[in-house]
Amino acid sequence: KEQCRGKMHKSEQQSLLPPMGTTHICQKRAVCRICGASALTPVLDLGLQCLASIFESGSPPDWLEQPYPLDLVRCAAPDGCGLVQLGHSISPRVLYRHYGYRSGINELMRQNLIEIARIAENMAGLQSGDTVCDIGCNDGTFLDALSTQGVDRLGIDPAANVVRLARDKGHKEAIELLTEH
Repeated sequence: KEQCRGKMHKSEQQSLLPPMGTTHICQKRAVCRICGASALTPVLDLGLQCLASIFESGSPPDWLEQPYPLDLVRCAAPDGCGLVQLGHSISPRVLYRHYGYRSGINELMRQNLIEIARIAENMAGLQSGDTVCDIGCNDGTFLDALSTQGVDRLGIDPAANVVRLARDKGHKEAIELLTEH
Protein backbone atom coordinates (compact mmCIF):
# COMPACT_ATOMS: atom_id res chain seq x y z
CA LYS A 1 0.00 0.00 0.00
CA GLU A 2 1.19 3.49 -0.77
CA GLN A 3 2.34 5.40 2.27
CA CYS A 4 1.25 9.03 2.59
CA ARG A 5 4.37 10.87 3.39
CA GLY A 6 4.54 13.53 0.70
CA LYS A 7 7.87 14.71 -0.72
CA MET A 8 10.18 14.56 2.26
CA HIS A 9 13.70 13.41 2.87
CA LYS A 10 13.90 9.94 4.45
CA SER A 11 15.25 11.37 7.73
CA GLU A 12 12.19 13.65 7.94
CA GLN A 13 9.87 10.68 7.37
CA GLN A 14 11.09 8.96 10.52
CA SER A 15 9.91 11.88 12.66
CA LEU A 16 6.35 11.35 11.39
CA LEU A 17 5.93 8.11 13.25
CA PRO A 18 4.05 8.60 16.50
CA PRO A 19 5.66 7.05 19.56
CA MET A 20 3.17 4.18 19.68
CA GLY A 21 4.85 1.49 17.62
CA THR A 22 2.77 2.11 14.52
CA THR A 23 4.60 1.81 11.23
CA HIS A 24 2.34 3.93 9.05
CA ILE A 25 0.24 6.96 9.84
CA CYS A 26 -1.57 7.16 6.50
CA GLN A 27 -2.28 4.59 3.83
CA LYS A 28 -3.94 4.88 0.45
CA ARG A 29 -7.02 2.69 0.11
CA ALA A 30 -6.54 -0.05 -2.48
CA VAL A 31 -9.98 -1.63 -2.11
CA CYS A 32 -13.48 -0.58 -1.08
CA ARG A 33 -14.07 -0.55 2.67
CA ILE A 34 -17.39 -2.39 2.28
CA CYS A 35 -17.27 -4.82 -0.65
CA GLY A 36 -13.51 -5.15 -1.26
CA ALA A 37 -13.69 -4.16 -4.95
CA SER A 38 -10.51 -2.57 -6.30
CA ALA A 39 -12.16 -0.09 -8.69
CA LEU A 40 -12.03 3.18 -6.75
CA THR A 41 -12.78 6.32 -8.77
CA PRO A 42 -11.79 9.80 -7.54
CA VAL A 43 -14.73 12.02 -6.54
CA LEU A 44 -13.17 15.00 -4.71
CA ASP A 45 -9.59 15.91 -3.85
CA LEU A 46 -9.09 18.47 -1.09
CA GLY A 47 -5.31 18.20 -1.30
CA LEU A 48 -3.04 17.82 1.69
CA GLN A 49 -4.52 18.69 5.08
CA CYS A 50 -3.15 18.59 8.61
CA LEU A 51 -4.92 16.42 11.17
CA ALA A 52 -7.46 18.28 13.28
CA SER A 53 -8.81 17.77 16.79
CA ILE A 54 -5.65 16.19 18.14
CA PHE A 55 -4.46 18.15 21.13
CA GLU A 56 -0.91 17.74 22.39
CA SER A 57 0.59 19.59 25.33
CA GLY A 58 3.79 21.47 24.59
CA SER A 59 5.12 21.67 21.07
CA PRO A 60 3.35 19.33 18.62
CA PRO A 61 5.25 16.32 17.29
CA ASP A 62 6.45 16.47 13.68
CA TRP A 63 3.91 13.89 12.51
CA LEU A 64 1.07 16.14 13.70
CA GLU A 65 2.28 19.10 11.66
CA GLN A 66 2.66 17.00 8.49
CA PRO A 67 -0.24 17.29 6.00
CA TYR A 68 -1.91 14.14 4.66
CA PRO A 69 -4.12 13.55 1.59
CA LEU A 70 -7.83 14.23 2.05
CA ASP A 71 -9.83 12.85 -0.84
CA LEU A 72 -13.04 11.01 -1.60
CA VAL A 73 -13.29 8.01 -3.89
CA ARG A 74 -16.27 5.96 -5.03
CA CYS A 75 -16.46 2.20 -5.38
CA ALA A 76 -17.06 1.97 -9.13
CA ALA A 77 -16.76 -1.75 -9.79
CA PRO A 78 -19.62 -3.16 -11.93
CA ASP A 79 -20.58 -5.47 -9.07
CA GLY A 80 -19.43 -3.00 -6.38
CA CYS A 81 -21.46 -1.21 -3.75
CA GLY A 82 -21.03 2.42 -4.88
CA LEU A 83 -19.81 3.60 -1.46
CA VAL A 84 -18.26 7.08 -1.37
CA GLN A 85 -15.39 6.90 1.10
CA LEU A 86 -12.11 8.48 2.12
CA GLY A 87 -9.32 7.53 -0.28
CA HIS A 88 -6.73 7.38 2.50
CA SER A 89 -6.86 6.02 6.04
CA ILE A 90 -5.16 7.62 9.01
CA SER A 91 -4.05 5.15 11.67
CA PRO A 92 -6.70 4.79 14.39
CA ARG A 93 -3.82 4.78 16.89
CA VAL A 94 -3.24 8.39 15.83
CA LEU A 95 -6.88 9.49 15.49
CA TYR A 96 -8.01 8.12 18.83
CA ARG A 97 -4.83 8.64 20.83
CA HIS A 98 -6.37 11.48 22.81
CA TYR A 99 -9.83 12.27 21.48
CA GLY A 100 -11.00 15.82 22.18
CA TYR A 101 -14.76 15.66 21.53
CA ARG A 102 -17.25 14.93 24.31
CA SER A 103 -20.91 14.23 23.52
CA GLY A 104 -22.08 15.36 26.94
CA ILE A 105 -20.80 18.93 26.76
CA ASN A 106 -23.20 19.94 24.00
CA GLU A 107 -26.81 20.53 25.11
CA LEU A 108 -28.26 19.91 21.64
CA MET A 109 -26.33 16.63 21.34
CA ARG A 110 -27.57 15.54 24.79
CA GLN A 111 -31.17 16.30 23.81
CA ASN A 112 -30.81 14.42 20.51
CA LEU A 113 -29.34 11.39 22.28
CA ILE A 114 -32.18 11.42 24.82
CA GLU A 115 -34.69 11.38 21.96
CA ILE A 116 -32.82 8.59 20.16
CA ALA A 117 -32.67 6.57 23.40
CA ARG A 118 -36.45 6.89 23.90
CA ILE A 119 -37.14 5.78 20.33
CA ALA A 120 -34.70 2.86 20.59
CA GLU A 121 -36.12 1.73 23.94
CA ASN A 122 -39.65 1.71 22.50
CA MET A 123 -38.66 -0.03 19.25
CA ALA A 124 -36.68 -2.73 21.05
CA GLY A 125 -39.13 -3.16 23.92
CA LEU A 126 -36.20 -2.79 26.31
CA GLN A 127 -36.66 -4.51 29.68
CA SER A 128 -34.73 -4.95 32.90
CA GLY A 129 -31.93 -7.49 32.34
CA ASP A 130 -31.40 -6.55 28.68
CA THR A 131 -28.00 -5.32 27.49
CA VAL A 132 -27.49 -2.17 25.46
CA CYS A 133 -24.19 -1.85 23.60
CA ASP A 134 -23.25 1.63 22.39
CA ILE A 135 -20.50 1.35 19.78
CA GLY A 136 -18.69 4.67 19.66
CA CYS A 137 -20.00 5.55 23.11
CA ASN A 138 -17.69 8.50 23.67
CA ASP A 139 -18.37 9.71 27.23
CA GLY A 140 -21.47 7.52 27.73
CA THR A 141 -24.07 10.24 27.13
CA PHE A 142 -26.38 7.94 25.14
CA LEU A 143 -26.12 5.25 27.82
CA ASP A 144 -26.98 7.90 30.42
CA ALA A 145 -30.13 8.74 28.48
CA LEU A 146 -31.61 5.24 28.74
CA SER A 147 -34.54 5.33 31.16
CA THR A 148 -35.27 1.59 31.44
CA GLN A 149 -34.21 0.45 34.92
CA GLY A 150 -32.01 -2.63 35.30
CA VAL A 151 -30.46 -2.44 31.83
CA ASP A 152 -26.84 -3.55 31.50
CA ARG A 153 -25.02 -0.72 29.70
CA LEU A 154 -21.86 -1.41 27.69
CA GLY A 155 -19.90 1.32 25.93
CA ILE A 156 -17.27 0.56 23.29
CA ASP A 157 -14.94 3.26 22.01
CA PRO A 158 -11.34 3.32 20.72
CA ALA A 159 -10.48 6.50 22.67
CA ALA A 160 -9.36 5.51 26.16
CA ASN A 161 -9.54 9.06 27.49
CA VAL A 162 -13.27 9.47 26.75
CA VAL A 163 -14.46 5.92 27.41
CA ARG A 164 -13.01 6.30 30.91
CA LEU A 165 -15.68 8.95 31.47
CA ALA A 166 -18.38 6.39 30.64
CA ARG A 167 -16.81 3.93 33.07
CA ASP A 168 -16.68 6.59 35.78
CA LYS A 169 -20.46 6.97 35.40
CA GLY A 170 -20.89 3.27 36.17
CA HIS A 171 -21.17 1.90 32.63
CA LYS A 172 -19.23 -1.15 31.59
CA GLU A 173 -16.69 -0.19 28.96
CA ALA A 174 -14.32 -1.63 26.44
CA ILE A 175 -11.54 0.28 24.75
CA GLU A 176 -11.63 -1.26 21.32
CA LEU A 177 -11.47 -0.36 17.68
CA LEU A 178 -13.91 -2.58 15.84
CA THR A 179 -12.44 -3.67 12.53
CA GLU A 180 -13.26 -6.38 10.03
CA HIS A 181 -15.09 -9.35 11.53
